[in-house]
Amino acid sequence: KELQKIGTTNKCYKLLDDSTSIVDLKKIGEKTRRLYKLEQENKKRKEIVRLDGDEVILPPIKRGRVSEKPSQPKKQQVGQKKTAKPPTRKRRRTVDPTVDGWFPDTDDLNRRAVSKDDHSNIVRLHGLPVGVKPEHIRKFFQGLDPSLIFVLPSNKTALDGWDVQYDSYNLASAGRIKIDRCFNVFRVFVKFQSALVADAAIERSGEWIGLDKESAATRQDGMKGAAISVSPVPKRVASYLQK
Repeated sequence: KELQKIGTTNKCYKLLDDSTSIVDLKKIGEKTRRLYKLEQENKKRKEIVRLDGDEVILPPIKRGRVSEKPSQPKKQQVGQKKTAKPPTRKRRRTVDPTVDGWFPDTDDLNRRAVSKDDHSNIVRLHGLPVGVKPEHIRKFFQGLDPSLIFVLPSNKTALDGWDVQYDSYNLASAGRIKIDRCFNVFRVFVKFQSALVADAAIERSGEWIGLDKESAATRQDGMKGAAISVSPVPKRVASYLQK
C-alpha cells in the first residue's frame, strides 16, 4: 500500500507488507507533522522565499536613507558686489643696527627666471659690499660648502634681465646705504654640489654677509656687515659659464 501526500507534503511513504506495526505508522505521522509545522514556520519568515518551478521571486531590497546632497554654495547674484578682503600686512624685517639692511631687489630677475626644475647648481650674488673676499662668501654660505667662487670679466654695460638695476653711487649719495656696494655689473657666481644645495643657498637672499673692519668701506662706525641678494642661474647659462 502507498500513502500519498500525507499532510501537505509531496513525499510518498510505502508500507512494505501488512506486518508493519502500528508503531511505525505513528512514527511516520509524527515525522509528517514536524515537516508540516516546519513548513508553516518557514512561510512566516519574510527573508525566506519559496520558489515554485522555474519562477524566481526575489524579496524586495530594503534601502537605507538616501544621504542628503551636500549643500552647494549659493551663486552670487548678478550686480552684487564681492566683499573685498582686508589687505594682509607684511611683517617688517628687523635688522641689526650694526648691519646695513639694504639689498638689491631681484624680484624682476626671479619673474623672468625659468621654472625651479631648470635651476642649476650655480647662483649669482648681488649687492656685495666693497672689499668683500672669498672667505667672507664661504662664511656666508656656511653649511652648504660652496665648491667654486668665480667672477666674470668686467663689462660695464648693464644687461636687461641679467643685471639688477641699481646705482651704488646714487644710493650712497642719498644715504640709503651704510656700506659702499660693488656696481651692479660686478658679476660674482658661486657653484655648489647640486641644484638642491643651490636652492637652499637662494633662501639666504636678504641675509647679511660679515666683513672685516679694515676691508669694509663703511660710512658709519661700528658696522659689521651688509645684506646681499642671491638669484638662481638657469642650466643653459650655467653650462655656458663653465665652458
